[in-house]
Amino acid sequence: MSTVDAPLVHDLPTEILDRIFSSADIWQLATLRQVCSHWRCIVDKPSRWKRVLLRERSQPRQKRISSPPSAFTSNLWTLDSLRYLLNPNLHHIQSLTISGVRDSTVRFILLQCPLLENLEIMSWNTLSNHALTLIHHLNLRCFKIIGIVDQFLAIDALSLAHFILFCPSLHKLSINHCRICVHPDIFLKQLRSRLGDSCLYTMTSIILSSLQQPWSRHHVDQLLALCPSLYHLRLESKSSTIIMTKQLDSQYITVTAMN
Repeated sequence: MSTVDAPLVHDLPTEILDRIFSSADIWQLATLRQVCSHWRCIVDKPSRWKRVLLRERSQPRQKRISSPPSAFTSNLWTLDSLRYLLNPNLHHIQSLTISGVRDSTVRFILLQCPLLENLEIMSWNTLSNHALTLIHHLNLRCFKIIGIVDQFLAIDALSLAHFILFCPSLHKLSINHCRICVHPDIFLKQLRSRLGDSCLYTMTSIILSSLQQPWSRHHVDQLLALCPSLYHLRLESKSSTIIMTKQLDSQYITVTAMN
């Protein structure tokens, strides 16, 4: 077959192109959608963007089309790079896992992805109260932060409580392998004062490890009263670990260990 007679990639059926594009990484997708309007429609297929994985970026192996000049300056995600990759499909994203963030990138994700239900943060440079400062309620159902070798998380009790209150559908909160100072009295007082006679009925699981302030059984009882649907609780500090799991008979099995 001559070169002239060979089928062009543009002539491939949409179904075949869709399968090919499914194996592309997010940078490749951003390039593919710039080729033509037909490819853009395939790339922007809503189901392709429901779940997004953004690992820490490395230097590109080849020059990409129209990449923002500030996109490759470090292994942390910048606002320019996130906008370049995600802006066309922010309204489709329901689940996002990202590593290599800072405050501004977390705020961008929380405020610009209206359908986001699951957010998992794997590593960061600095992550502080500013990252979780919200101006409207979110649809978030699961929020996880996973540190590397006890990274420090500069989020205090007031900011964490404020964030939870602005996520009325939150089911699971997990902050693991990172040092965080959540003073129990301040945290619980903030929740009580804002909730009034209401409760966090949707919350079913809370995991806070590497706490700088230990929680007492009195604090745990107050938290259980505020979260009546809670079936799993793990609070770990340098001095103690409290694990509680609700059984089918609605009774809790409690394990308390001195570290």
